[in-house]
Amino acid sequence: MDLDLRLARAFVVVAEEEHIGRAADRLHLSQPGLTKQVRRLERLVGVALLQRDGRGIRLTRAGETFATEARALLERAERLVAATRQAARAEAGVVRLGFVPPLPAAVSARLGEVDSPVELRRVDWVRRDEVLAAGEVDLCVLALPIGSPAAEYVVVWREPRVAGFPAAHPLAAREELSIREVDDEPIVDLPTHRDFWCVDPRPGGRSPIWGPMVHSVEEMLEVVARGGAMCITSSSVAEFYRPTGVVFVPIVDISDAEIAVAWNPTHVTPAAEAVRDSLTAR
Repeated sequence: MDLDLRLARAFVVVAEEEHIGRAADRLHLSQPGLTKQVRRLERLVGVALLQRDGRGIRLTRAGETFATEARALLERAERLVAATRQAARAEAGVVRLGFVPPLPAAVSARLGEVDSPVELRRVDWVRRDEVLAAGEVDLCVLALPIGSPAAEYVVVWREPRVAGFPAAHPLAAREELSIREVDDEPIVDLPTHRDFWCVDPRPGGRSPIWGPMVHSVEEMLEVVARGGAMCITSSSVAEFYRPTGVVFVPIVDISDAEIAVAWNPTHVTPAAEAVRDSLTAR
């Protein structure tokens, strides 16, 4: 039996969502198209993986087993592809440098002094830890904290954190403010690292008032511009994006954002070590 990894990946999403419609949205498929993929997979393995449960679905015991093993298989496949590509890059001496925009000017300037060929790759805000852990990039420039416990890093840049408000918001006219002054303001919710970027808990011990969940910088700024919630971000994001309808105000009593060069020690090549040393040199 030849298992189609695309079918396995689709079923894993169905298992995570426990809902065909939501899974189809994540996979950018139609519901009938996703249903056909699941049925094709069931014919391939020869057992029922899903059961109708009222208006929803639930996994059979076989489906639960398949979902667990499929996740492990897909992770292994991703590691296999990443390791193969990394070997090819290492042979050619190419270093793949991931970055979560914006790339600090100081790091960009140092890149101009690097001798090794560097391939820049923009890394998705939400997938940055996954990309680093899987070895899809050799090095990554990103803001702390890092979710991957295996990652090592050196801080190369520090910058203030700022609050973003819609232009008409009363606090948008301020030159600076305290974190306590935004306790009653809804803030965009984040899928990763929310404790740091949303300052949770606040100094008084309370949690933020959560606004809409966002999955990218662009989405976050759009929500703020429409008045859906405020945000807290780094000053370089404010400078780089300059979004229409959003005003940024420095927060004076919280720690700075730290930008680091990070790497997975199990995937680093000699060429990547040389680039890392150049970028992190004091």
